[in-house]
Amino acid sequence: MKKTQQILMALFVGGIVIAAIIALLGELNVITDCFKKFENANFYTAVCLELITIVVIPFALKLFNFKKIKNLLVTQQDRALIKWGTFRILLLIVPMIANTLCYYLFDNVAYGYLAIILLLCLCFVYPSMSRCEDECSEPEQTELPEQ
Repeated sequence: MKKTQQILMALFVGGIVIAAIIALLGELNVITDCFKKFENANFYTAVCLELITIVVIPFALKLFNFKKIKNLLVTQQDRALIKWGTFRILLLIVPMIANTLCYYLFDNVAYGYLAIILLLCLCFVYPSMSRCEDECSEPEQTELPEQ
């Protein structure tokens, strides 16, 4: 389980570092606003990334609550956690990196806000050791009190 947690943590931190490098390059004007003149591309890209962000966030946060995935996590543990944990982290990191890059390419703050929202959502899937163990454990059955 420790190796699985380290792999997921490397992916988690790596995605944030890539976005930070893009932001640093953008602030140093290495990434220019060369696409600023393509207003149609800016509009269509913004619409696509907004829709992707709106769909991806709830899906990524609820992914491990689906019965089929939860059963795989309980039965296969490490193997399933690497597969589905990677998928869940990438669901949030890839649009965050795309939004960060588009923020500097199109000089549009909407992309920056979307990237920040996705960065905040990453806090809810932080791959700590206790979270990894909890997600691979059997769900507890709580009994309702009799009346």
